[in-house]
Amino acid sequence: MSSSNAAREFKKNILGWNLQLGFSHLTTSNLRVLARARPKSIVVVGIGGSGLAGDILSSVRREIGLRIPLFIWKDYGTPGEETAGLLRPLYVFVSFSGNTEETLSGLEGFARAGKIRENVAVVTTGGKMKSLAERLRLPCVEFPAGSLTPRQATGSMFYGIVTALRAAGLGLRVPVFPRIRSARGEHPAKALARQLKKRLLLFYTDESYRPVGAIWKIKCNETAKTLAFANVVPEMNHNELVGFETLRVPASAIFFEDPGTYPRTKKDFESQRNFSPPEAYACIP
Repeated sequence: MSSSNAAREFKKNILGWNLQLGFSHLTTSNLRVLARARPKSIVVVGIGGSGLAGDILSSVRREIGLRIPLFIWKDYGTPGEETAGLLRPLYVFVSFSGNTEETLSGLEGFARAGKIRENVAVVTTGGKMKSLAERLRLPCVEFPAGSLTPRQATGSMFYGIVTALRAAGLGLRVPVFPRIRSARGEHPAKALARQLKKRLLLFYTDESYRPVGAIWKIKCNETAKTLAFANVVPEMNHNELVGFETLRVPASAIFFEDPGTYPRTKKDFESQRNFSPPEAYACIP
C-alpha cells in the first residue's frame, strides 16, 4: 500500500472510530463456558496498544458497576495468584493481532500447565491466540482487523472485554455511542497538530484520566514518530515539574482536565497554566 493510500486508510479509521463503541460488530464463540466462572477478581492481560482497553476498564470501573478487584498485567506470563492476592480470578487475554509475544506467553503457559478452565477468555482479531482458543474451545471474542492498527482498535477491545465479563455473570452497565461524530473534531485536531509539530510532547492528566494520557502518548509515539511522555497530577508536582526550570528543547505540555477531578488537583492544573510559558501549554477539557 502506498503512503498516500495508507494515510487515507488511517484517516478513515479515525473518523469511523465511533463504530467500535458498541457490541454489534463483535463475534463470539464458547462464551457459555464463562457462566461457570463465578469470578471474584479480574485479570486483564495485554500490552502496548492492546493493553489500553484494560486501562480504560480500570478507569471507568465504578461508573459501569465493576465491583470486584481488577488487576492489569503488562508483562510476560501471568501474575501468581498468591503473590497478587487474587481470588478466583477470570483471566482475559487481549491482543489485537493474536500474536503479541508477552500476552501469548501467558496463554500458552496456562495451556502447557493444564490450567485452561472456565476462567480464561480471549479477545483478538486472529493469530495464534485465536487458533489456541479454537483448539482448546476457549471463550473468544473476535472483531475484524480491517486496516486498523492496535492503537486504533481500543474501542473494539474494550467492548470485547466487557462482552466476556458479562458472559461471566457480571452485570456491567456499559452504554453504546452510535451517534458520536468523529469528524466534528477533525479541524481542531489539525490545528493542534500544527501547534505541536516538532516538539517534545508531555501529556498530563489526573489519575482518573490516566488512560487518556497514555492513548495520546502511544499515538504520538507510533503515528507521529515523535517522543512523547505521560504523567499524572499531582505526582508530577513532586519531581517532573522541576525539569521545566531548565528546559532546553522545544516542548509542549498538554493537560487534560476532568471536570470531576479532586478540587485540590483542579488548583494544580491552574497553577501549571500560570507556570508554563504560553507556547508550551495547551489545555483540553
